[in-house]
Amino acid sequence: MRFTRVTHTPFSHRVGRYHFQMAQAKLNTPVQPVFTYSLQSFYARQQEWVTELSHSLSRLYRFSAELDQSAREFDPDRKNSAINGRIATSSHPEVVLAEALPGAEPARCELTVYSLASGQSNRSLGALPGEPSPVRAGQHIFTLSIGDQEKELQFYSDPNDTFVDSLRRMAGVINRSRLGVSARMETSGEHSPWSLVIESIRTGAKQAFTLRDTSGHSIRALGLDQTKTEARDAELLLNHEHVRLEQNQLLVDNSGVKLTLLQADRSQSILIEVAKDTERLLDQTKTLVHRYNRLFAFLREHQDVLSTQKLETFDRIARAADQELISFGIERSGNGELLLDESHWRTVVDTDFSAFADAMKGLGRQFREEMTKIQTTPLGSFSHSYSESQSANPYIALSWSSFQYNYATAAGMFVDMRF
Repeated sequence: MRFTRVTHTPFSHRVGRYHFQMAQAKLNTPVQPVFTYSLQSFYARQQEWVTELSHSLSRLYRFSAELDQSAREFDPDRKNSAINGRIATSSHPEVVLAEALPGAEPARCELTVYSLASGQSNRSLGALPGEPSPVRAGQHIFTLSIGDQEKELQFYSDPNDTFVDSLRRMAGVINRSRLGVSARMETSGEHSPWSLVIESIRTGAKQAFTLRDTSGHSIRALGLDQTKTEARDAELLLNHEHVRLEQNQLLVDNSGVKLTLLQADRSQSILIEVAKDTERLLDQTKTLVHRYNRLFAFLREHQDVLSTQKLETFDRIARAADQELISFGIERSGNGELLLDESHWRTVVDTDFSAFADAMKGLGRQFREEMTKIQTTPLGSFSHSYSESQSANPYIALSWSSFQYNYATAAGMFVDMRF
């Protein structure tokens, strides 16, 4: 936290009212005020107090923000909160990878992968750098068809083009067509032949494409009319039902799990299980308890600095939650801090997760409300100086943070005691 956020009162503000009082005294009495004095000791003490308050407020905001962050993990309305965390396991992760979606209900499903979805790919003939092109010079026109789309493409072959030059010209024309097909040059090594690979961008049987010469012989001459990999759909048996997919991912709606197919293996029956992420929830519960105890100890330690904000709401919240949380292994110690019994917590949460979620939802909401209150409170209200500096009476203060009017008067440094 930057110190500039704490209001600094300039020298003129601290002594301006004194000059006014002395002027009045001079007009009405024969007493002459004392004009020689030093503000250094009082100014140094004020700066010390400002620094201490700034440091305390910085830690208060940081601790409260971190507790607020932990409380959010128990909010069921937040999609990715710990209370909604789920974990999915696959009996054969090398064949099918499983990912549970937030809030998914515990479930099981069984599947067998017959085939994976793939896109079509065509590969040209190989050519070494400098090898003459088999495409004769002139204009060449061909068609590219995919699904219900067809487009006529053309390129010009220069008499000085090499085989690799012709492949590059063909790649540029196909990539500019933007028909769901990509083309790239490929080689296996520095002195190995180059070839042109044309692939459908997406997978599935509907992504099959054809290349056909209409004027010239570029497709045949470069060997691009030969299909290396055929476009096909993924096929699997899911919970005894046959399923076809255009891609290698699917969402099992009734279990809230996303599956990624990695291999085809007809001999393997794969079991997918979805469960609540208890380990993550336990970690967040321990974090919440730790951050509450840290803030609670901090407020107790700095009661003298944060004098106008007693901030007893956290203690009240914890006391109100005693009856609910104690059944989940969370209880208050004699000094007011929270204690967590992990083994008891595991047993009860595994047995009655819904009750724990309801209890933590209410507690987390109360913590969050108190965090919002702290973070929206004006900085000056955390000390007496905020109200005292707004007062019309400069001698009302009883603390070092009050610009020292009362102390200076008592010491006789600002005001002649006979006045």
